[in-house]
Amino acid sequence: MAVQLDGDRLDRDELVATVQLVLVAGQETTADLVANGILALLTHPEQWQLLKDDPSLAGAAVEEIARFDGPVELAPPRYAFRVFPLGGGIHFCLGAPLARLQGRIVFEKIAEQLPELRLLADPRSLRGVSQRLACLPLAA
Repeated sequence: MAVQLDGDRLDRDELVATVQLVLVAGQETTADLVANGILALLTHPEQWQLLKDDPSLAGAAVEEIARFDGPVELAPPRYAFRVFPLGGGIHFCLGAPLARLQGRIVFEKIAEQLPELRLLADPRSLRGVSQRLACLPLAA
């Protein structure tokens, strides 16, 4: 099985690796962004209040949350087997636009529909060894 893209072809292994990357980029990191964001908002009540007062700030909140406590602590190493003339430069996350959109919608809806949302645990007890949230006990 092969997929053609702009004259180049992906073999089966390359296609499977690409699909896995898109799934992780579009699901796992977005879930972490949302969880980290809820925790950040609830532990900074003045920011939570600003968002509740004006849910249209959700897009800006996503950008600040990603900067403040991003969803990826450490990316796995990647190795290039070939060098491409246009392959240099900084990394751009394939899932970033999707995560921004999903995050904006989630934070906007939470601010509108769950204004009494509160944390049910000490924030210091919520992180696992990897700094990823192990759980996020909430009540509305």
